[in-house]
Amino acid sequence: MGRKIISFFMLVCLSTFMVGSYKAEAAGLPYDKLEKYVDKEGLKKVYDTIFDENLIKQDVKIVTEDEAKDHPVAMVKLENGKVAYYVNGEPYYPLAIETGWWDTRVDDNGQMSPNPADVGDDFKEVTDDEWNSYFSDMKNIGFNTVQLMTYWRDWEPVQGQYDFTFLNHVTDLAAKNGLKTELVIFFHSQTDNIPREMDNFWGYNFDKHNIDGRDYALSMQWGNNFTSSADIRADRDEHGGNHAGIENFLEYWHPTVFKGITNALEALGKNFVNSPNIVGYQIGNEEGFNFYVDSGDDKNPYYKELKKMYKADPKNAGKDDNKFRAETINNLWKCFSNALHKGDPYKPTTTNTQSGYTEQNNIRDDRYSNDGTTMDFYKSVDMIGSMFYGNASSLYKNLDTVYNTYKNGDTKNTYATGFPILFPTEISATMNDGSVSKQITAQTIARGGQGIGLYCYGELYNNFEANGTKYPKPVLGTVKTMLKVLEGNKELIHSGLPVTKDMTTNIFMEIKEISNGQGNQGQPTLDVLEGVDAKALGVLHFPGNSNSGNGSAGSTNRTVTVTLSAKESGNYKVTLGKTDGTVDVKIVNVKNKKGEAAFTVDTTGLDVVYITAEREL
Repeated sequence: MGRKIISFFMLVCLSTFMVGSYKAEAAGLPYDKLEKYVDKEGLKKVYDTIFDENLIKQDVKIVTEDEAKDHPVAMVKLENGKVAYYVNGEPYYPLAIETGWWDTRVDDNGQMSPNPADVGDDFKEVTDDEWNSYFSDMKNIGFNTVQLMTYWRDWEPVQGQYDFTFLNHVTDLAAKNGLKTELVIFFHSQTDNIPREMDNFWGYNFDKHNIDGRDYALSMQWGNNFTSSADIRADRDEHGGNHAGIENFLEYWHPTVFKGITNALEALGKNFVNSPNIVGYQIGNEEGFNFYVDSGDDKNPYYKELKKMYKADPKNAGKDDNKFRAETINNLWKCFSNALHKGDPYKPTTTNTQSGYTEQNNIRDDRYSNDGTTMDFYKSVDMIGSMFYGNASSLYKNLDTVYNTYKNGDTKNTYATGFPILFPTEISATMNDGSVSKQITAQTIARGGQGIGLYCYGELYNNFEANGTKYPKPVLGTVKTMLKVLEGNKELIHSGLPVTKDMTTNIFMEIKEISNGQGNQGQPTLDVLEGVDAKALGVLHFPGNSNSGNGSAGSTNRTVTVTLSAKESGNYKVTLGKTDGTVDVKIVNVKNKKGEAAFTVDTTGLDVVYITAEREL
């Protein structure tokens, strides 16, 4: 997960640079000598599993509100149809912050840098005092959930031997500080900020063969003629930051790797099935094909053999390489999610793709991203964990074409009511003055999202590695005020279902007029959520402008006139909670049944306004 605010640009630059300059010559690999090591019979069993026509993704179990008290964590179908979190029998809305490797796990020089010496050698021994410091600070900022970066080795340090001591202890410490945990599980490691000791992870080395003085790790994906973790690390050390994105990716379809991952995920689920501390699992982080090298073209003989099996299968007649890659990744993640649910059927699974690239570019079934994914990828898990960096203006527009239907009147298959539900793993908290976090959070909530996750804790401070929390960035204040507004509206956000004027049963709000100019930031949108408690929440925000900060030349003062329509006549209390930290309360009178009344909202720049409306009794 690295320094994601630059990862998309790094992806483009690295892909272009490396593919052009370091194109691997497949013919130079000794396939004739390697073939005898390929377990074709075992691979055929994996193929038959992941390409089984009857393979169905097993959704997280949904329970009623009454049944929720019987489970430490559960996904509940509310009376209005929304699927929402319950923890210990009570409604729960995750406001999450993700950890970075360098701020919690890696020794003090474990930072991203063109200088290879800056990559840490080891995972630091984090003391309980340090963990408590991190977690208590997250809680004080306003978060209630930590998205904790972890790795397969954290509970299977030795092949076939599970040890949950570390994960149990750290998640217990988070709970004691008032935080629930979503585990962010890495199957691969990066050379830019994950320690060198990861190169020795057993998963990269158990099927390694030396031919003519060179190591060939059959359990890893190959690219740029790099065939082992040592190759990748040596290239990183030689070329520094230019090659920082090359990563150690597992050959997921390797028979032993596939069995290892599915067994490990099932064991992980069993360990936490009765724990109220864990609210979900992110299975993998930007996994798939090693998209930084050779356009994701794996050179491992297992991949070549898997593709051969796919092409020879009569049911795949007419399908091209795009379809093969997409189906491979989609089906693998269905198997991984199913394995976790075999151990823990009640907590949802999620994942993400490379910096939101697939969603940003609307990659559909006739194409594929370098990591092999398409827009359908999230159907393989329970929740959409998309990543929002940079402008991010097109991500929701493109995701909506696949997953969101409520504006067409179909309330059965939306982010809020059907799978996959919506809980972004990474909303940038550090772009400009926090405009990305404010805007994408607003757009998530407006769609009935079941939680928000910001990236990341260490980047809320200047040089966290050296100075900890001594020097907070200005954006920290922005995040705090935003979270305070969300906390004040959390109950309504938890149960709120997106509605149109035709669909609403109680209160609706819409923009009537905008005065005082629009500037360069476009026109605001007002989306409405209807809660189960006869309240409504209007979200006044600026889609498509997520990276134009309030400090930019386009900052504009506006007065927005909003019309409130209501089923019943009477006085309505309207509370305006703004992400600049101010709160305004108005009383609006609706004179007639199914009547309407107007009120005004003053906005500045890209500040979001959360408008709560309820009838006064």
